[in-house]
Amino acid sequence: MNSTLFNLAGKTALVTGSSRGLGQAMAIGLAGAGAFVGITSRSMSSLKETSDVISASGGQVEKLVIDVSSPSEAKAEIRAFAEKHDGIDILINNAGYEEVCPSIDVSEELWDKISDTNLKGSFFCAQEAAKSMILSGRGGGDH
Repeated sequence: MNSTLFNLAGKTALVTGSSRGLGQAMAIGLAGAGAFVGITSRSMSSLKETSDVISASGGQVEKLVIDVSSPSEAKAEIRAFAEKHDGIDILINNAGYEEVCPSIDVSEELWDKISDTNLKGSFFCAQEAAKSMILSGRGGGDH
């Protein structure tokens, strides 16, 4: 796997929501550029296609079950992944939840599910990845 655009050999990336769509494409692209890629979804079986494509192209991949709407679960899994791989260089916060319906029909329960995944989940995944980046000396910026 080699990209002529950029080289991510030796880098570790984590892509949330990488079982399909943009997350899948980004995970495959990062692996194609040489990164070791952690792919995540709420179910292990949904990660098979992404994992198979990356592996078939010679990329390195690890599958993780993470429900980003549960900050404690997400943080624990990200921390374990980072410790196993001596840090994280790249986080792609792609996991999201949507339920298409008119705004006037959105219940508080649905709003909480959307917010917990798309906003709260993204923030706490980024927070945990940043901690790993800072501790490992691999980035993290101002904190």
